[in-house]
Amino acid sequence: VLDLLSRRWDRINGAQALRLLPRETKLQNLLPFLGPLLKKSSEAYRNFSVIKSLRQSENLQVKDELYNQRKAVVKISSDSMCSLCNKKLGTSVFAVYPNGTTLVHFVCFRDSQSMKAVSKVSQLRKR
Repeated sequence: VLDLLSRRWDRINGAQALRLLPRETKLQNLLPFLGPLLKKSSEAYRNFSVIKSLRQSENLQVKDELYNQRKAVVKISSDSMCSLCNKKLGTSVFAVYPNGTTLVHFVCFRDSQSMKAVSKVSQLRKR
C-alpha cells in the first residue's frame, strides 16, 4: 500500500488515504507519499495567494479609476448646447457622456438609448 501511495500520490486524496491507514503506520514510511503531496499543496496555496493579491490590486485600480472619473467637473454655461438636438441646455436636466465633454438633454439621452434598444431588437429579429 505504501508503495502505491508513493507512486500515485497525485491521484489519491491524501486526507482519505491517511484515515484508511492503520494507526501503527510509521511516519517515516509515509515520507515518499507526504513529501510531494505537501509540496503540491503549499505550491497551490502560494498560487492562490498570488491570484488573490492580483485581484485585490486590480480592484483597487478600478476603484481609483472610478474615483477619478467621478471627480471630473463639467462646466455648463448659458451657451452650452445639446449634442443631439443642438438646442441650448438652459436649466434643463442634462446628461454627460463618459468622454466628459459631450452634453445632452436627459430626455434626448433617454430617447437615444431607447432607439438603440429598439434597433438592437430589430437586428436580432432579422437574423
